[in-house]
Amino acid sequence: MEINKKIMASLLAMGLLTGCGSDSDSDSVESYGVDYTGKEESASVTLEDKDAIAASTIVAFETLMSSLRNEPNIFAYSHSANSFVASMNAYSDLIESEVGTETIPNVPVEGDCGGSVKVSGDYENFSFTASNFCLDMGAQETILVTANGSAEFTTNVQTDYKTFTFEQFSLAFKEVMIKLHGEIGSGLNEKENPEVRVYANLTIDGEKQALNLVRACDSQGENCNFDLEFSAEDGQVHKVIDSVLTQPEIESNQWQGYGKTYLADIGKLSFEFDSLTYCENGEINTADIYIWDNALNSLEITYSQCGVEPSVEFVEASQYQ
Repeated sequence: MEINKKIMASLLAMGLLTGCGSDSDSDSVESYGVDYTGKEESASVTLEDKDAIAASTIVAFETLMSSLRNEPNIFAYSHSANSFVASMNAYSDLIESEVGTETIPNVPVEGDCGGSVKVSGDYENFSFTASNFCLDMGAQETILVTANGSAEFTTNVQTDYKTFTFEQFSLAFKEVMIKLHGEIGSGLNEKENPEVRVYANLTIDGEKQALNLVRACDSQGENCNFDLEFSAEDGQVHKVIDSVLTQPEIESNQWQGYGKTYLADIGKLSFEFDSLTYCENGEINTADIYIWDNALNSLEITYSQCGVEPSVEFVEASQYQ
């Protein structure tokens, strides 16, 4: 049926947007997402623990703040979520415009260039399963996009909170492979402000990341903060809360931010950074990172240029007095 093909065309178009961005993860059959299980109590910054705190901070910072698009990876995750959320709403609107509150006819549809898809449900709750479903999504050139896997869209009728659950879903186009296994949700939080939640494994062209992300914004959907649990190259799960990132000047390509971080073997500390810029390969070029405890003992971690390890300095609170 034409409605089924329209829905899948919308999905594949969303995939093209998502593929322009994220660094992401693992497609385990049994599980998805990630949860922080490390120390929760406030930590102390000491000279003896300087190296351990710095190493854990650096690997977490580079995971979230490195980039392939001249902006922090955390925004790439957020942009990907935005694409999925926009598509969730677009699918629902499309179904409602085509069949109203009726159920979609559960009829298999063949792709333009192979495979098939089955979509069933109504505009508030629907699901689909794709098997090598292929469409040509190009306008000026041929862009073949192939989808595999299944997904389910559900709406909480009391809160209007929407959830999209992907089961080993993949998109392939232009030699890029996107995989998603997990959940993305969108709606209003307890403060009646818009939020997006991602609890999923994402893989973009082999770059993997397991995520547990919550992005909450003001009522205008502009000023946002992030809570995020994520895996890093040190094998640990790290946690960041109340994180805010901004650009002091849009044209400068510099970034700054602050928040609280939980380091698995250390505990909770506050952080702030500024002057973040990137090398051509997406690694960090310059950045000044400050991480401190409740007594204001701190570490200053400085990136000075591409290809050079950051320096680390311990600053005792008494030096500020």
